[in-house]
Amino acid sequence: MRRGLAAAIGLGTTVLGLCALGCSARTEQSPVSLDQFPQTFAQAYCDSLEPCCNQASLNYAPAECKSNLTDYFSRVAMLEATFPVRYDAAAAGRCLAVLKQTLATCKAPSLGLLSGCEAVFVGTTPAGGTCQSAIECASEACYNGVCSESSQLPHLKVGSACIIVCSGAGKYPECAVTSTVGSPNGACYTDDGLFCLPAADDVTRTAPGKCVAFPKVGQACPDGECAAGSYCDATNGAFVCTAQRDSGSCENPNACSPNTYCAAMASGTAPQCMPPKPDGTSCNGPRQCASGVCLGAGTLGPGTCGDASLATADSCAGTAPQL
Repeated sequence: MRRGLAAAIGLGTTVLGLCALGCSARTEQSPVSLDQFPQTFAQAYCDSLEPCCNQASLNYAPAECKSNLTDYFSRVAMLEATFPVRYDAAAAGRCLAVLKQTLATCKAPSLGLLSGCEAVFVGTTPAGGTCQSAIECASEACYNGVCSESSQLPHLKVGSACIIVCSGAGKYPECAVTSTVGSPNGACYTDDGLFCLPAADDVTRTAPGKCVAFPKVGQACPDGECAAGSYCDATNGAFVCTAQRDSGSCENPNACSPNTYCAAMASGTAPQCMPPKPDGTSCNGPRQCASGVCLGAGTLGPGTCGDASLATADSCAGTAPQL
């Protein structure tokens, strides 16, 4: 899937993915020409940042912010231009409007793949053309070196040959290639209860697999896959799909339902499935947080549940990241 511009635009722990800003919202905005793209987007970001820095009692450096961000957005545009793409000034204007609206909350947008701002830089390689990246494709999807007809592949049925498995609805499902050879005629969708089972003994991943249904509760799961709401339990030496739970012990972290997480308990006590934590509490990963965001967790220690702030010491000082 295409992630070029979205993945490129981030500021330290603050992510400014243009396609992550909900650019599909209907907001009127004048077109932004390519030569004005760096300055205009830098100005919008820095103007939105100033009140957030003041609110966080952090020193704001306006000149450094506008200079560094203009340079950064210039490098983003140059990077995109190394691919066969065209620039859409009207799409950039729409995206700019939503950028301003989103940053006004002083919360850092999370990197996602929403429709809209993907149209700022659009690939020109047609379906069937060769590609190294989805950025190059008019469909915004490149699989095994070939641009596909659409970013949303047709839904395959049980028994179909497959080389790709996808999850999620809409224009931009999350997809993974299971074979490095061949062009897809469709995909197995986990939302349909299917996954792509690799061919037996295909250690080189050069043969197509087969779309099969996820095993259900009580059925064997030799491949470790189970239907939604269950997990593959090997506690008793046999791989069997078992229903997930909201409470109780969880020697296997996957035993907990999506609404809970497996929490370590006091020494000598088995871990337990627990409800996620509120913002402001300590965490070691996003699943522990009701917000789905755990800031600062890593090898140096735990983090804190809660949305990332747009205002950080680095962003307020005008620091831009390396591409």
